[in-house]
Amino acid sequence: MNQDPTEEFIRFVEETATALYAYALGTCRNKALAEDLVQEFYLKMWKSWDRSREKVTGARGANIGYGIRSIYNSNVSHWRKERRLTKRDVEDKDFEFSYPLFARWTAEDEFLFTHTARELWAAVSRLDPDYQTLLFLHYVDNYSIAKSAKEIGLSETTAHRYHKRALSRLRELIEGSE
Repeated sequence: MNQDPTEEFIRFVEETATALYAYALGTCRNKALAEDLVQEFYLKMWKSWDRSREKVTGARGANIGYGIRSIYNSNVSHWRKERRLTKRDVEDKDFEFSYPLFARWTAEDEFLFTHTARELWAAVSRLDPDYQTLLFLHYVDNYSIAKSAKEIGLSETTAHRYHKRALSRLRELIEGSE
């Protein structure tokens, strides 16, 4: 089936936008910058769509890994331009977490969820970027450890080791903050 390149690109954007934005927001902790990073990635993809569209396969396409790496690299470039290589406190952020997981979602549930999510994001932001990427792919994008390893260029054994270390470090960071 030979579709119009513009339609293929629109479908690719629709299939990957949520995951890439979630990764960008988790990486840079700033809504506006996350949107800019994702838009910059899509602009680069559009410019090279003739070469890269053959790689797009399945539900999310093979380019999601490229998108994650591109967004990460762009974010690092932004940090370097700003001369701020450390991540800011999560309390400074104005993002919201509002996912109605239950039918009877109360204000107390919302507060607990928001507090827990902020605490978790704060801990994740203190991890090594490779650990962050692995956790994002595995838990947010529902990739297996093996598939996550392949996406970020690690051996499966190394990915399992990184996963175990990342979870251990997250436990330390969260338990230490109580």
